[in-house]
Amino acid sequence: RAILHLLSSNEYSLHALGPIIECLSLCEQLHIYSIKGPALSVLGRLFLEMNEPHLSLSTLRAALPALLKGDHVWFQGHAFLNMAKCHLSLVKQVSSGSKKESKLKRGVCTALKYLKRAKSILGTCHDAKGLREIYYLQARLYASMPSFDELARNQAAQNFVAISRHMAKQSCTTGGVMQ
Repeated sequence: RAILHLLSSNEYSLHALGPIIECLSLCEQLHIYSIKGPALSVLGRLFLEMNEPHLSLSTLRAALPALLKGDHVWFQGHAFLNMAKCHLSLVKQVSSGSKKESKLKRGVCTALKYLKRAKSILGTCHDAKGLREIYYLQARLYASMPSFDELARNQAAQNFVAISRHMAKQSCTTGGVMQ
């Protein structure tokens, strides 16, 4: 239920908190630790949507070891995607300055590293929506870097366009219902 609230609309994202807390509570009460990692990753995404990137990042980092032990690749990939988005959110908060330029560059490089990891994981489960977001963010980041890699930017942009077309074609063939 929490994932559905988060995927539906930003105005309903806070409604995800109840199911997440209920899930985490049941994990502790019944010693069901196998779903604690995914629940924490969904909580991390909620914190990101609440514009709390530091809290989101620490929650996602706490969830990562459990996720990487064998949870579904969708949760793993989205954890890395959300970690990249956290770093991008933190980069936006840094104002310009000589010392701050290194923080900006480090944040962008870290985001690109997490996007690359998310891309490889989400590619295995064919998550078109997640991959489209990754390609979009990669293209934007490569273009924003002072010594940007034009080839990498163009490749990410082409991948974004290709997957967007594929999703539009799928939407038309399924009568508007995304699979």
